Amino acid sequence: MSITTDTSETITQRFKTFIRETPEFSLLVLLVLSYLFIANYFAWSATFAGGMQNFSGGSDPYYNFRSITYFITTKHWMIYDSTINYPLGTYNPRNPFFHILIVFVGVLGSPFSNTMTVAQLSFIEFDAIFGALLIVPVYLITKEVFGRKAGMLAAILYTLMPSNLSAGILSDGRMHTPELLFAFFVIYFFIKAIKAASKGRIFETMSLLHPKARADEVRQYLRSNRLSNIYALLAATSLGALMLSWQGYAYIEAIIAIYIIVQLLFSLFMKKPTGHITVLSTFILCIAYL
Repeated sequence: MSITTDTSETITQRFKTFIRETPEFSLLVLLVLSYLFIANYFAWSATFAGGMQNFSGGSDPYYNFRSITYFITTKHWMIYDSTINYPLGTYNPRNPFFHILIVFVGVLGSPFSNTMTVAQLSFIEFDAIFGALLIVPVYLITKEVFGRKAGMLAAILYTLMPSNLSAGILSDGRMHTPELLFAFFVIYFFIKAIKAASKGRIFETMSLLHPKARADEVRQYLRSNRLSNIYALLAATSLGALMLSWQGYAYIEAIIAIYIIVQLLFSLFMKKPTGHITVLSTFILCIAYL
């Protein structure tokens, strides 16, 4: 009995110490809960007016939910849709990742209610939940670049930003906030990979006449930068997930490409090695496209 009591006291003490030493954790929890309240409270009556589940994000949520219902009904993804571009029809413009995720949630909830009902309720709440979760990568990215206090300020401002609230409100259904979650994590893990990488010279020469020697140098570099490789792999995974979620993923690739070009030019001007940027960028893109 005393061992159990001591263990409980130890866990409680460690938790109190953690909260005291990491005030940003408490702040992020408070911001996420506040965002969820705002996103749900002010849209609840309009969403369920007349006993129906209404969508507020224009035409996009209706087509998104059509893709979800088609998947639940037929058990496969709708690739071609004869109801758009009538009478010729065309391919389904939606990438399937989040639609199938909602179907999965519906299947998990099927023991308690109808799969379609659970999927619809999940779809209505989807953007609000991911809009709240976006606060976390905003804090992490800003903290990595400008420090902890700046990260906390950025999280507060992002929580109250009208454009974020309008995209992540209950019943929005456009799936922009879940797409942005992957986009932000691509940027965050890319920053972490660059910061963790050793900045020394990788290639003894830039000659392409000895590809085996260049490949050996790359392998040696990757072996000696395991932490950076892990972050690069997480960035590649996030980018791959974004590709499966959003047709506009090239937008994030363009942002990273601009950074790479600017950083390469700056490093060349300052006569600093640029091999780590080239290797990590290539590694991330190759893994993402796999």
